Amino acid sequence: MAGYGSYPVQLVGEYEERVNRVLWLIKWLLLIPHIVLLSLLQFPTIFTVPLSWLIILVIGRNPEFLWGYHAGLLRWSWRVNYYSYGVGNTDRYPPFSFGSRDDYPADLLIEYPERSSRLTTLFRWLLIIPHWIIVYFLGMITGLLVLVALLLVLITGRYSESLYDIIMRLNLWQYRVSAYGALLVDEYPPFSFD
Repeated sequence: MAGYGSYPVQLVGEYEERVNRVLWLIKWLLLIPHIVLLSLLQFPTIFTVPLSWLIILVIGRNPEFLWGYHAGLLRWSWRVNYYSYGVGNTDRYPPFSFGSRDDYPADLLIEYPERSSRLTTLFRWLLIIPHWIIVYFLGMITGLLVLVALLLVLITGRYSESLYDIIMRLNLWQYRVSAYGALLVDEYPPFSFD
């Protein structure tokens, strides 16, 4: 498995040159259970992320149970994106799991911060705006590149390794920003694909 990034949020992905030529055409149907469950489980974040924000301001650290919940959701969504149209580089159905999985070709690794900066937490919503703008456009570029990669799979039966690397780096930026916005890490995300 190859990991991407040295920031406290790392995407792990096991590149597969050969993936099923036509499975990606019906993956949207196979993903319905994941989409429903993730939507239901993400709904409480409307309350839990502001609660984490308030607790960090008061005691200077994110409670481990809230951090674990938010990190687990992000990890699960990464595995679903890796399987589906965020990367599309595996035919293995993603597990319904919050935890790290060595038995799946994709994972998201996040280091739990023992302390969090109250000052950056207070202004996090403002600090993240430039990244949100960039991530909006990166999401569109990622979608187009995945479509090209999957069309090449349909034609050749092979997933381009160079496209895979670009797609993984685009996803890395997006997941760093998501983790920072969800108060999972304290370090400001770099404006970089490394």
